[in-house]
Amino acid sequence: MASRIIFLFSLLIMLGLATGLRGFSALLGFLAFLLLLIIVCQQYRRFLLLFLAILLFLCAWLYGVVQERQNETQLYPLVQSVEGTLISDPELDGDQFSATVKTTDGEKVLIRGRVQAEAEKDKLEMTQIGMVCSFVGQLEIPSEPTNPYQFNYRQFLDNNRIHWIFRTDLTQWQCSDQPTTLFMKVKRWRSEQLQDIYDLASDETAGLIAAFVYGDRSELDGELLSAYQSLGVIHLLAVSGLHVGLVVAAVFYLFIRLGVTRERAYELLLLFLPFYAIVAGAAPSVVRAVGMTMTVLLAFRFQKRLAPIIVLSLVAVIYIIIEPYAIFQLGFQLSFLTTCALLLSSSTLLQAINRPLLSLVKVTFLAQLISMPVILYHFFELPILSVPLNLLFVPVVSFVLLPLSFFVASSLLIHPGVAELPLFILEIIVPIVHQLLLVLNEQSFAAVVIGKPSLNSVFLMMISLIIGWAWLERKEPFKAWGAFSVVLFLIAWQIYSPYWSNEAIVTMIDVGQGDSFLIELPRRKAVYMIDTGGWVTYGEMEPWQERRNTRDIGEQVLTPILKGKGIRGIDKLILTHGHEDHFGGAEGLVRSIKVDEVVYGYKHAEYTEREMEVLSALKKAGASIRFVKSGDQWVIGSSSFRVLSPFGDEEELNDQSVVVYAVIEGVRFLFTGDLEEVGEKRLLEGYGDLKADVLKVGHHGSATSTTDPFLEAVHPVVALISAGRNNLYGHPNQDVLAALEQHETFVLRTDLHGAVKLTIRDGGIYARVMTTD
Repeated sequence: MASRIIFLFSLLIMLGLATGLRGFSALLGFLAFLLLLIIVCQQYRRFLLLFLAILLFLCAWLYGVVQERQNETQLYPLVQSVEGTLISDPELDGDQFSATVKTTDGEKVLIRGRVQAEAEKDKLEMTQIGMVCSFVGQLEIPSEPTNPYQFNYRQFLDNNRIHWIFRTDLTQWQCSDQPTTLFMKVKRWRSEQLQDIYDLASDETAGLIAAFVYGDRSELDGELLSAYQSLGVIHLLAVSGLHVGLVVAAVFYLFIRLGVTRERAYELLLLFLPFYAIVAGAAPSVVRAVGMTMTVLLAFRFQKRLAPIIVLSLVAVIYIIIEPYAIFQLGFQLSFLTTCALLLSSSTLLQAINRPLLSLVKVTFLAQLISMPVILYHFFELPILSVPLNLLFVPVVSFVLLPLSFFVASSLLIHPGVAELPLFILEIIVPIVHQLLLVLNEQSFAAVVIGKPSLNSVFLMMISLIIGWAWLERKEPFKAWGAFSVVLFLIAWQIYSPYWSNEAIVTMIDVGQGDSFLIELPRRKAVYMIDTGGWVTYGEMEPWQERRNTRDIGEQVLTPILKGKGIRGIDKLILTHGHEDHFGGAEGLVRSIKVDEVVYGYKHAEYTEREMEVLSALKKAGASIRFVKSGDQWVIGSSSFRVLSPFGDEEELNDQSVVVYAVIEGVRFLFTGDLEEVGEKRLLEGYGDLKADVLKVGHHGSATSTTDPFLEAVHPVVALISAGRNNLYGHPNQDVLAALEQHETFVLRTDLHGAVKLTIRDGGIYARVMTTD
C-alpha cells in the first residue's frame, strides 16, 4: 500500500512540475485528475491522502513556476565579450569550435566559432574544461525550428538554461588555468582518460569504449549512431544499471578482498558513486542507476528494506527537484519509464528467472512495449527488429563488449600494455557488430515509418499499454487485448488517415540557400519532391578543416519531415538541375526514404562528374532514372504535370532546369528551378500562356530571373521564394520584390517565414508559415 501511494505521489509531483514549467494544458489537467481519482479510491485514509496529493501537486506546480521565471537571461544583446569558466569539454571538429562557459554572473553561454588558421587550432586544442576564458564576438539568439518536425534547438538550450549563442571569429581569445573545484577536476580527469582511449584504439573501437565507460558518444560515426537508433538498440550505448552494477560489484569485491567490512564497504561505495556518476557523463540513465544504487546501499547499511518502486520514486523526485527541466529530456523519460515498468512487473518477470532466454525475451518485450509511444513521438517510426536484435546484442554487450571495455579503460590507469589483449579482441569484434548493424539498417523492413502522433495519442497509448499489461499479469487476456487494440487503432489511424484526406498539400521546405518542395496529392495518390537542397562549400578545404561528421541536408532536414508526416516513400524525385543547392541532399535522402523514380533534365551537353555521381548513387539505391524534356507530361487523378523545359540544347546549367507546370486540384503551379532570363524568354516564345496561381520564383529571387515580360505572362497570385537567411548573394533581389509587389503578388519566403505549407481545398489556397520573423 505504502509503495503504491508513494509511486502515485511521485507521478503527481512530476505532473505538477511539468504544469508549472510549461503552463496548464487540458491533457495535464486530465492526468492529474485521474491520479487524484486513483488516490481517492485507496482504502487507507483517503481524505488525508487526497489533501496530501493536492498539496504536493500545488507545491510542485509553484516550484515549476518559480524555476521557469528564474530561467531568464541577464545579458544584454549588445554584449561584445564574454568571460567565464569552461564547464564543458571544448569541441573541435575540423575548423569548428564550440564550448559552454559559465560567466562570472552565473549564466551559461554557448560559444561557437570558426578557426581561421591551423596554428590557432593547435592552440585551441590545449584548452581544457575548468579553464577561465574570454572571447570577443557578438550574442545571437538560438534559432527556432523553421521546418515541421524539426528538432527544437532553442527549447533544448533553454531546458539547459542557455539563452545565447556567442559567435566569435576566434581572433581574440585567451584562456588561463586557475584553481578549480573538485567537480571540475573530476571532469578534467575524465577528459584525459577519454583522450588516452582515443589515442590508443581505432576511432570505431575507441568510440564504443568511450560510450560504454564514460557515456561519451561524440567520436561515434553519425551513420552508425543513426543505425543504433533506427534499430532500437541505442540504449545499449547508454551508461545505465548494467554498467553501474558491474562497477559496484567489482569495487565491492575489491574492498572485501582487501579486508574491509561490509558496512565500511557500503560507506565507501556511497562516497565513490557520485564521482562515478560524473565520470560516466551524468546522463539521466546514469543518475537514475547511481541514485537507486546509493539508496539501496543506504538501506543495506542501516539494515532497512525498501521496495524498489519506492527507491525509483524517491530518486526521480529528488532528480527533478535538483534539475527540473530533466523531466523533458528523452533520456529521463525512457530511463525512468522502462525501469518503472520492469519493477512493477517484477513478479511476472521473476517467474522465468530459471529460464534465462525466456526472462530476456520478457524483459526486452516489455521495455520495448512501454517505450513505444515515447519513441514514436520523438522518432516517428517503430524499429521492427528491436526485440530480436536486443536478444542478440544484450548478451554480447553484457558478457563481452562491456567487460572488455571496462578492462581496457581500467588497464590504462596501470599501463597501456596491460590493455593490449582485450583491445585486440575488441578491434576484431566491434567492426563486425557495427557492420551488421549498418547492413540491417539499410533494409526496408528494419523499421516502419508511422508519423508523429499527437500528445493526446501518446498518453492514450501509454495508459492502454499499462492497463493491458496489468490485465495480462492477472491472466485476463481478453481484457488485455481489448486495451492493446486501442494502441493498434491509434497506430493504424496515424498510418492511414492521410489516405482519407481530400486535400492536396504543397510544402516549401526551408533548406537555406537552396530549393526543396514536397507535393502530397489527395488521398496520398502520389508524393513528389522537387529538389532536395544541399550544403554548398566554397573552395577546397585543407585537411585540418575537414569535419568528422559532415552535415547532410537529406538526412537532417528532409528525412525527419517525411517521417513525421508518415511518408515512407517518394513516387517521383524531380531534380531540376545539377547545382549542389538543388540536388546535394538527394544521396542522404535515399538512405532512409525509398524513391521510386528520379526525374532529371535531358540535355545534349555532357553531364558533369557530380551529376553522374548523384544519379549513380540514386540508381544504386533502387530508383529508376527518367530523363525528361519539353513536352513530357503525366496525369494522376485530377492533377496533371507538364514539363516545359529543358529543350535539351541549353548551355547554361541554370537554364537546363526542369520547369514543371502543375495543375493540382484546379490550382496552377509553375516550378522554375534556377531558370534565368534566357530560359524565361524561351518559355514565352514556346508557350505564351503561362498563367499560374502560384509561381516558384526562379533562382531564389535573383535579379537574373523573374523578368517583367515573364511576370506579366504568369501573373501569379502567390510567389514562393526559397532563400537562405542573410545569404551572401543578397537574394531575393529588391527589384524582384518590387516587381512582385507591383503585380499585387503575395510573397512567401523561407528566409522570413521558414517552411511554407499551402493546402489546396475546394480550389482554394490556404497558406501557413512556420515563423513570423
